[in-house]
Amino acid sequence: MAAREWPTVGFVGLGNMGWPMARHLRAGGVDLVLLDARAEQAARFAREHGGRAADGLAEVARGSEIVITMLPDGKAVRAVALGVPGAPGLIEGWCEGSVLVDMSSSDPGIYAEIVPALAAVSEG
Repeated sequence: MAAREWPTVGFVGLGNMGWPMARHLRAGGVDLVLLDARAEQAARFAREHGGRAADGLAEVARGSEIVITMLPDGKAVRAVALGVPGAPGLIEGWCEGSVLVDMSSSDPGIYAEIVPALAAVSEG
């Protein structure tokens, strides 16, 4: 049986919940592009489990077909997706056909702003 080809997954947020989630993906053979607010956390994950630590959110978006966020709240998800002054978000590297999967405990109302912004980038 041939090995399964998985899309490359960006994983943002390697804390208490994100780390084991990302570890399970790696154990299943998924190639990961990693980012955490603490850069050393992503580098340590890459050393211990594989994957590649990214330098920023745009790099995560450009290098991934699917991006998973596991963040503390909706405010953090919005900042990661759309950026804040001085800190570009995923939107800066977003590609047509990419998918954002938010696993955070977020108010669903945040997507009213995030989804159209990412869709507009995809539409070009």
